[in-house]
Amino acid sequence: MPRKKKAVVKPALPPQTKLTEITSNPFPPGLERPWPSPPAIPPRVHLFARFPYDQPVGQARLTSNGFVGLYAAKRWVEYLIGDEKLEWPNLHTVKTRSGIGIFCNAPSNRMTENGLEKVFNHEYSAQESFWVLPDQHKRTLDTFRRPWPDPDLPVRSKSAHHSSARSAPKPDGEMISVSDLCMQLGIKPRDGRSALRKSNFEKPAYGWQFLKDSDEHEKISQFLKEATS
Repeated sequence: MPRKKKAVVKPALPPQTKLTEITSNPFPPGLERPWPSPPAIPPRVHLFARFPYDQPVGQARLTSNGFVGLYAAKRWVEYLIGDEKLEWPNLHTVKTRSGIGIFCNAPSNRMTENGLEKVFNHEYSAQESFWVLPDQHKRTLDTFRRPWPDPDLPVRSKSAHHSSARSAPKPDGEMISVSDLCMQLGIKPRDGRSALRKSNFEKPAYGWQFLKDSDEHEKISQFLKEATS
Protein backbone atom coordinates (compact mmCIF):
# COMPACT_ATOMS: atom_id res chain seq x y z
CA MET A 1 0.00 0.00 0.00
CA PRO A 2 1.63 3.30 -1.05
CA ARG A 3 2.44 5.80 1.64
CA LYS A 4 0.43 8.98 1.72
CA LYS A 5 2.41 12.15 1.25
CA LYS A 6 2.32 14.37 4.25
CA ALA A 7 1.10 17.87 3.63
CA VAL A 8 3.85 20.43 3.98
CA VAL A 9 2.87 23.02 6.55
CA LYS A 10 4.92 26.19 6.61
CA PRO A 11 5.79 27.26 10.16
CA ALA A 12 4.09 30.46 11.22
CA LEU A 13 5.65 33.03 13.49
CA PRO A 14 3.77 34.04 16.62
CA PRO A 15 1.70 37.18 15.95
CA GLN A 16 3.76 39.36 18.29
CA THR A 17 7.03 38.25 16.68
CA LYS A 18 5.62 38.91 13.22
CA LEU A 19 4.51 42.41 14.22
CA THR A 20 7.91 43.16 15.76
CA GLU A 21 9.71 42.04 12.63
CA ILE A 22 7.48 44.13 10.40
CA THR A 23 7.88 47.31 12.43
CA SER A 24 11.61 47.06 13.21
CA ASN A 25 13.11 45.18 10.27
CA PRO A 26 14.39 47.37 7.38
CA PHE A 27 13.45 44.48 5.06
CA PRO A 28 10.30 43.06 6.72
CA PRO A 29 9.34 39.46 5.90
CA GLY A 30 6.35 38.99 3.65
CA LEU A 31 6.54 42.52 2.24
CA GLU A 32 8.10 44.03 -0.84
CA ARG A 33 11.39 45.56 0.26
CA PRO A 34 10.98 49.27 1.11
CA TRP A 35 14.36 50.51 -0.11
CA PRO A 36 16.26 50.05 -3.37
CA SER A 37 19.72 48.53 -3.73
CA PRO A 38 21.13 49.83 -7.03
CA PRO A 39 22.04 48.64 -9.51
CA ALA A 40 20.49 45.21 -8.84
CA ILE A 41 17.29 46.59 -7.33
CA PRO A 42 16.53 50.10 -8.65
CA PRO A 43 13.98 52.40 -7.03
CA ARG A 44 10.43 52.09 -8.22
CA VAL A 45 9.76 55.70 -7.38
CA HIS A 46 11.96 58.57 -6.21
CA LEU A 47 10.50 61.40 -4.14
CA PHE A 48 12.03 64.85 -3.69
CA ALA A 49 10.97 67.56 -1.25
CA ARG A 50 11.83 71.27 -1.26
CA PHE A 51 11.12 73.80 1.47
CA PRO A 52 10.10 76.50 0.93
CA TYR A 53 8.46 75.37 -2.30
CA ASP A 54 8.67 78.78 -3.99
CA GLN A 55 12.37 79.39 -3.28
CA PRO A 56 15.06 78.69 -5.92
CA VAL A 57 16.83 75.36 -5.50
CA GLY A 58 20.02 77.01 -4.26
CA GLN A 59 18.16 78.87 -1.49
CA ALA A 60 15.81 76.13 -0.25
CA ARG A 61 16.21 72.95 1.78
CA LEU A 62 16.16 69.73 -0.23
CA THR A 63 15.68 66.09 0.75
CA SER A 64 14.94 62.97 -1.27
CA ASN A 65 14.52 59.21 -1.00
CA GLY A 66 14.13 56.26 -3.34
CA PHE A 67 11.59 53.51 -2.70
CA VAL A 68 10.72 50.07 -4.01
CA GLY A 69 7.59 49.47 -1.94
CA LEU A 70 4.85 52.05 -2.42
CA TYR A 71 3.82 51.55 1.21
CA ALA A 72 7.21 52.93 2.30
CA ALA A 73 6.90 55.92 -0.04
CA LYS A 74 3.45 56.66 1.35
CA ARG A 75 4.66 56.45 4.96
CA TRP A 76 7.49 58.87 4.10
CA VAL A 77 5.04 61.35 2.59
CA GLU A 78 2.55 61.00 5.45
CA TYR A 79 5.22 61.68 8.05
CA LEU A 80 6.48 64.69 6.09
CA ILE A 81 3.13 66.43 5.53
CA GLY A 82 1.29 65.42 8.72
CA ASP A 83 -2.27 66.78 8.75
CA GLU A 84 -1.63 69.70 6.40
CA LYS A 85 -3.99 70.59 3.60
CA LEU A 86 -2.60 69.94 0.13
CA GLU A 87 -2.61 71.57 -3.27
CA TRP A 88 -1.82 69.74 -6.53
CA PRO A 89 -0.15 72.06 -9.09
CA ASN A 90 0.17 69.02 -11.38
CA LEU A 91 0.13 65.20 -11.22
CA HIS A 92 3.82 65.07 -10.29
CA THR A 93 3.80 67.75 -7.58
CA VAL A 94 1.98 68.33 -4.31
CA LYS A 95 2.34 71.39 -2.08
CA THR A 96 1.43 71.91 1.57
CA ARG A 97 0.03 75.12 3.05
CA SER A 98 3.25 75.58 5.05
CA GLY A 99 5.29 75.67 1.83
CA ILE A 100 6.68 72.13 1.47
CA GLY A 101 6.73 70.89 -2.12
CA ILE A 102 6.99 67.16 -2.95
CA PHE A 103 7.96 66.02 -6.43
CA CYS A 104 8.00 62.57 -7.97
CA ASN A 105 10.41 60.94 -10.37
CA ALA A 106 9.60 57.41 -11.54
CA PRO A 107 12.82 55.93 -12.98
CA SER A 108 11.40 52.44 -13.38
CA ASN A 109 9.38 51.48 -16.46
CA ARG A 110 6.92 49.84 -14.06
CA MET A 111 5.69 53.26 -13.05
CA THR A 112 6.17 55.95 -15.63
CA GLU A 113 3.11 58.18 -15.15
CA ASN A 114 1.24 59.75 -12.25
CA GLY A 115 3.76 58.34 -9.78
CA LEU A 116 2.94 60.69 -6.92
CA GLU A 117 -0.77 60.09 -7.37
CA LYS A 118 -0.18 56.32 -7.16
CA VAL A 119 1.75 56.80 -3.91
CA PHE A 120 -1.14 58.74 -2.36
CA ASN A 121 -3.74 56.27 -3.64
CA HIS A 122 -1.87 53.19 -2.43
CA GLU A 123 -3.94 51.12 0.01
CA TYR A 124 -1.99 49.41 2.78
CA SER A 125 -2.25 45.65 3.10
CA ALA A 126 -2.73 44.15 6.56
CA GLN A 127 1.03 43.67 6.98
CA GLU A 128 1.96 47.02 5.44
CA SER A 129 -0.29 48.84 7.90
CA PHE A 130 2.04 47.78 10.75
CA TRP A 131 5.21 49.05 9.08
CA VAL A 132 6.60 52.31 10.47
CA LEU A 133 9.19 54.70 9.08
CA PRO A 134 12.62 54.06 10.69
CA ASP A 135 13.82 56.62 13.22
CA GLN A 136 16.75 57.85 11.13
CA HIS A 137 14.36 58.83 8.33
CA LYS A 138 12.08 60.58 10.82
CA ARG A 139 15.04 62.60 12.15
CA THR A 140 16.00 63.63 8.62
CA LEU A 141 12.48 64.84 7.88
CA ASP A 142 12.21 66.61 11.26
CA THR A 143 15.35 68.58 10.44
CA PHE A 144 14.11 69.30 6.92
CA ARG A 145 10.75 70.77 7.99
CA ARG A 146 11.98 72.96 10.86
CA PRO A 147 10.77 76.59 10.68
CA TRP A 148 11.91 78.75 7.77
CA PRO A 149 14.00 80.82 7.88
CA ASP A 150 16.00 78.92 10.47
CA PRO A 151 15.90 81.01 13.69
CA ASP A 152 19.23 79.52 14.83
CA LEU A 153 21.19 80.46 11.72
CA PRO A 154 21.97 84.02 10.59
CA VAL A 155 20.77 84.77 7.07
CA ARG A 156 23.46 86.35 4.92
CA SER A 157 22.67 87.71 1.51
CA LYS A 158 25.52 86.87 -0.83
CA SER A 159 24.24 89.27 -3.46
CA ALA A 160 24.13 92.09 -0.92
CA HIS A 161 27.70 91.32 0.14
CA HIS A 162 28.99 91.44 -3.43
CA SER A 163 27.01 94.53 -4.36
CA SER A 164 28.38 96.43 -1.34
CA ALA A 165 31.92 95.45 -2.32
CA ARG A 166 31.37 96.61 -5.89
CA SER A 167 29.84 99.91 -4.79
CA ALA A 168 32.58 100.77 -2.25
CA PRO A 169 34.21 104.08 -3.31
CA LYS A 170 37.86 103.97 -4.39
CA PRO A 171 40.37 106.66 -3.41
CA ASP A 172 40.99 109.42 -5.93
CA GLY A 173 44.15 108.82 -7.92
CA GLU A 174 45.87 106.11 -9.94
CA MET A 175 45.41 102.64 -8.49
CA ILE A 176 47.70 99.63 -8.82
CA SER A 177 46.42 96.08 -8.44
CA VAL A 178 48.24 93.41 -6.49
CA SER A 179 48.72 91.46 -9.73
CA ASP A 180 50.49 94.40 -11.41
CA LEU A 181 52.53 95.01 -8.27
CA CYS A 182 53.64 91.39 -8.14
CA MET A 183 54.67 91.48 -11.81
CA GLN A 184 56.78 94.58 -11.13
CA LEU A 185 58.47 92.75 -8.24
CA GLY A 186 58.98 89.54 -10.20
CA ILE A 187 56.54 87.60 -8.00
CA LYS A 188 53.80 85.25 -9.14
CA PRO A 189 50.46 87.02 -8.52
CA ARG A 190 48.93 83.95 -6.89
CA ASP A 191 51.85 83.78 -4.43
CA GLY A 192 51.42 87.47 -3.64
CA ARG A 193 47.67 87.16 -3.04
CA SER A 194 48.22 84.08 -0.88
CA ALA A 195 50.77 85.95 1.25
CA LEU A 196 48.39 88.89 1.69
CA ARG A 197 45.52 86.64 2.75
CA LYS A 198 47.72 85.19 5.49
CA SER A 199 48.97 88.60 6.62
CA ASN A 200 47.52 91.18 8.99
CA PHE A 201 46.69 93.52 6.14
CA GLU A 202 42.97 94.14 5.81
CA LYS A 203 41.63 93.61 2.30
CA PRO A 204 40.03 96.82 1.00
CA ALA A 205 36.31 96.66 0.19
CA TYR A 206 37.14 97.27 -3.49
CA GLY A 207 39.69 94.39 -3.64
CA TRP A 208 43.46 94.02 -3.50
CA GLN A 209 44.49 97.31 -5.13
CA PHE A 210 46.18 100.37 -3.73
CA LEU A 211 46.77 104.05 -4.43
CA LYS A 212 49.97 104.26 -6.42
CA ASP A 213 53.02 105.71 -4.61
CA SER A 214 51.09 105.89 -1.33
CA ASP A 215 52.42 104.72 2.05
CA GLU A 216 50.20 101.64 1.74
CA HIS A 217 51.74 100.88 -1.67
CA GLU A 218 55.23 101.03 -0.18
CA LYS A 219 54.31 98.87 2.83
CA ILE A 220 52.67 96.21 0.65
CA SER A 221 55.64 96.17 -1.74
CA GLN A 222 58.10 95.70 1.12
CA PHE A 223 55.94 92.99 2.69
CA LEU A 224 55.66 91.03 -0.57
CA LYS A 225 59.41 91.15 -1.13
CA GLU A 226 60.07 89.72 2.33
CA ALA A 227 57.19 87.22 2.33
CA THR A 228 58.09 85.63 -1.02
CA SER A 229 61.89 85.76 -0.83
